[in-house]
Parts: sequence; structure tokens; C-alpha cells
Amino acid sequence: MSKMKQVFQEEQESRAIQDEWLDEEYFQRVREVNDRQRKVLNEIFESWGEIFGVKEIKKSESSEDKNF
Repeated sequence: MSKMKQVFQEEQESRAIQDEWLDEEYFQRVREVNDRQRKVLNEIFESWGEIFGVKEIKKSESSEDKNF
């Protein structure tokens, strides 16, 4: 019975190590995807800024003037 318990314990430890490695790999890939998405979105917003320009609104303008 002790040998079976030892084998079971070793199997559990190896699975825990494998699960930890998979978690690290998964989160690394998630970070990479998020970084790529952020980069693409920044490029899109910069392009929109170049196309549409940036309009500054003065604080002294009334809300009616902003609509026109």
C-alpha cells in the first residue's frame, strides 16, 4: 500500500508542475495577444486622428455652439 501511495503522490506532483507550466504559458500568450491588440488599436486611433483631425473645444463656448 505504501508503494501505491508513493506512486500516486509522484503523479500528483508531476501534474501540479505540468499545470503550473501550462498556466504560465497561457498567461504569457494572453499578455502577447493583449499587447498586439493594444498596438493595433493605437494605430487605428492615430490614423483616425490624422484623417479627422483633433478639434479643440474652448471652455468659453456654450453647449449650443458645440452642436454646430
